[in-house]
Amino acid sequence: MKMQKHLSDSEMMSWNDRLDGNPYFVIPRYHSHNSFPMIVFKQRMTTGEVITLDPHMKFSFSFSVAKNRVDNFFHIFNKWFSNKIETKTIYQDSSNNEKISDINITDDIIKSKKELDHSIKEKEYTKFTYEFEGKLSSIMAYVMFLEDTIEIFSKIWGYDEDGSEHTLTKFAIGDIVTKTGDQSEDYLVLDFSPTKSDNKFNINYEICKMITKGQIIQYGQVEYVNISDITWSRNNRIDDILN
Repeated sequence: MKMQKHLSDSEMMSWNDRLDGNPYFVIPRYHSHNSFPMIVFKQRMTTGEVITLDPHMKFSFSFSVAKNRVDNFFHIFNKWFSNKIETKTIYQDSSNNEKISDINITDDIIKSKKELDHSIKEKEYTKFTYEFEGKLSSIMAYVMFLEDTIEIFSKIWGYDEDGSEHTLTKFAIGDIVTKTGDQSEDYLVLDFSPTKSDNKFNINYEICKMITKGQIIQYGQVEYVNISDITWSRNNRIDDILN
């Protein structure tokens, strides 16, 4: 399920803290040519502030993931990541001519990606450090996808102080469920299907119908549902009835 991905105005403004000490800063601008806020880049000069073209920057971004869940993290990232983002940049010259540009995201802006294993309170983690270099808009977009993945991950798995892992979602991949409106058919949970709205994330699900023919199980088309659309299968989770 494809979603429109864009930077919100608050996400844009948050970059000004990251650019502290840098002559460049960003402001959101709404425009009739786009449904989402566009990025305006400004530069502080001795004579004041001026609108500038998308600046070339270097930026470092680090985070740690539980070592046993690294593959899961990048599975989510690869599904969430898109080289197309709806956010655009806008530049206005001294004659008030506007230039609206797409943001291009490629791995070319990643100059290095380092990994380091470490432990925190009995739990093993892998630290990832990305060194970016390129247009600031491309860096902002790539980091947005990484941070979105971090938020999605944190809604699926949690950890106690002793390092014990807990699944935070009601349903896990491989669970058998039925639809709340028709519990006569079983569905297999294939994967998580996160959505984002107003900087808030919901964990929805990819499911497919299970069609049993003797000792063979066939599967229907993939469907995308939210948590209120499905419940435990009575055939596979009798404990749910008892609860």
